[in-house]
Order: sequence, then structure tokens, then C-alpha cells
Amino acid sequence: MYFDDYDSYLKYAYGEKYMELPHKRKQKPHINIYEFNFESVFGGKF
Repeated sequence: MYFDDYDSYLKYAYGEKYMELPHKRKQKPHINIYEFNFESVFGGKF
């Protein structure tokens, strides 16, 4: 499953109520979820 941005992913994973908390929205990890998924599946080898 793919998402337009990390906020969309958080809405899917934690729900709308989670996104209403302003301090939660600012806590975005410094990794790209798409790259992380690809590396975990393919071992990062392309």
C-alpha cells in the first residue's frame, strides 16, 4: 500500500484522532517509508 505523504500513512495507521494532536504531527522520522520498505524486502540491492 502506498501513501501520498507521511501524514496519510499516519492517518491510516493511527486514525484521524492521532493526527489531531499537534505535537504528534511534528514528530516525523528522518527515513523515507518507501525506501525503508524496499530495503527490508529486497535487501537494498537494485
